[in-house]
Amino acid sequence: MASLRKCRRSPFWYACYRDQRGIQFTKSTAVRIAGEGPTPRDRERDAARNRRLAKEVAEKWEELERGHPTENQIRHVMQDIFQRVNRRRMEENRTEKVLLDWVAAVQGKRAANTWDRYQRVVKGFLDQLGPRAQLPIDDVSVADVQEYVDRQAATGKSATSVRMEAKILSVVFGRATRQGLCRLNPAAAVVLPEQAGENRSPFTWEQVKALLGAAVGEWKTVIMLGVFTGARLSDCVHMRWKNVDLVNKLITFRPQKTARKAKDLVVPLHADLEAHLLTLSPPHGAGANEAFLAPELAALKIGGKTGLSRRFQEVMRRAGIDNELLREGSGAGRKFFKYGFHSLRHSFNSELMNRGVAQELRMKLSGHASETMNAKYSHVELKTLRDAVEKLPGLK
Repeated sequence: MASLRKCRRSPFWYACYRDQRGIQFTKSTAVRIAGEGPTPRDRERDAARNRRLAKEVAEKWEELERGHPTENQIRHVMQDIFQRVNRRRMEENRTEKVLLDWVAAVQGKRAANTWDRYQRVVKGFLDQLGPRAQLPIDDVSVADVQEYVDRQAATGKSATSVRMEAKILSVVFGRATRQGLCRLNPAAAVVLPEQAGENRSPFTWEQVKALLGAAVGEWKTVIMLGVFTGARLSDCVHMRWKNVDLVNKLITFRPQKTARKAKDLVVPLHADLEAHLLTLSPPHGAGANEAFLAPELAALKIGGKTGLSRRFQEVMRRAGIDNELLREGSGAGRKFFKYGFHSLRHSFNSELMNRGVAQELRMKLSGHASETMNAKYSHVELKTLRDAVEKLPGLK
């Protein structure tokens, strides 16, 4: 029968019990020997309660060791012991709850498109687990994550997309590991598909001129922002008047993709971009600085069949740019073309490189540098950046 004993230098009761083979175990119950309370009588009463609780814990452990309990029975007993000792319920670590809690925690801390992707990946993984999503997260195996990765690859998604989804799961399980909810990160050991190395090609300066000639309405503003700041499509269409400093000839914005780093990019205004912005009619009155430079495009989605990425292809078609199909889409996989709006970002960086601008300056202007790299080159003066941007050719 289970008994209790004290161990020198330990404030807790120790349980002594034997398993079905007769082997004795001695284990701390984590229940304190001494009682608490303002008076000696309170402390004596609390100490007696602690002894009874420690004895119950010892008997539960002995019961488990001598029987053949199922996993659920063990989990139930451990939850009961935890609640008795700590006087609160054990925090749930069901896979579904842990993953959905993470999705909720990052909402608003990531760009909307990024958060949507997180949500889709987590939902897809939970759907694959089915009823097993209600088990503790520590029950998720490498095989489970590998199955998800293989299924996504089988749908026709590109290797880059599949690797990104695996990375998202790795972030979730990595957080759970640090919280002590699971012992290992199962997503860290999966075999990922090889990347095909596909990349957008930069537009030539002649192609950029053709795009601007074919651009209608706000597209001209957005394209000029892309080629003269290297900003991504989402950042260009959501650029506001408050981001433009015509007096000091600067554009300051925080890229949505890296918004969590709270790091603003400062790009000097190229003369052609400045001249174009001066032709626009900025709004007046309260909240004028919050207005978008391209309000009609800012109201539209980036992706999808009617999104801005697809509409930009129409601008390329009118400009007479032959957009070569590099990968045919199949299943859930998307088609991949040689050119897209992101090609303007490549043009920005490539043209700076071809005109002798040092890599550290290009990284600072485009925001490619890590925080460590940015800190390393924080001594770069604004005049040096301005000289770099002025090396870009004009469009006339």
